[in-house]
Amino acid sequence: HFSDLHFNAVNEEDKSNPTIMALYEGRDFNKGNTYNTPVIEKSLEFGKLFDRTVITGDILDFYSFGCMDMLKSVITDKYDVLMTLGNHETAEIMPSINGGYKEKYTYEAKYDNLSKNFWPNDVYLHSEIISDKGGNEKVMLLLLDNSLNKYWFSEEQYGELENYIKTAREKQIPLLIFQHIPISTNWGDEKGNDLVEPYDVI
Repeated sequence: HFSDLHFNAVNEEDKSNPTIMALYEGRDFNKGNTYNTPVIEKSLEFGKLFDRTVITGDILDFYSFGCMDMLKSVITDKYDVLMTLGNHETAEIMPSINGGYKEKYTYEAKYDNLSKNFWPNDVYLHSEIISDKGGNEKVMLLLLDNSLNKYWFSEEQYGELENYIKTAREKQIPLLIFQHIPISTNWGDEKGNDLVEPYDVI
């Protein structure tokens, strides 16, 4: 399991989108991808030793076709992985960078494009069971998109999520849940103070 790859790139198709170009010009984080790409490739090779590799979001630094090209060429064209969305995959605007530009694409269009053309599994909710060499079911993996709602999930996810949890309990196998944004447990110290600062309380 690893996370937050933040591919930062644009291609010719992106150059006609002033919103993305303003973001690309204003954001230096990981520009050039010289540090993260070799580390990602080593991690993916290491992942071949295991049953599954899961990447939990912010694979793209922002919603550009250049970033999506990198996703394909570095990861999905070469490796069998599972991925969740992060909060960056659909970002066209970041505060203080875009200078008044408006997003070109709706969230629905972004999700549709990523789902159909770039993501190896369902972007909203994906489940699979890993078995050992003897065919014995050992663990259920559950990948959830909580990138837009922070702590909470969409109404569409609840019924399926409930069914997957029920199935894992019936089979008496562990359930590993993967998502990008952590859920605050509200576990605290002796005085009841939360030991983990919540990311964003809604």
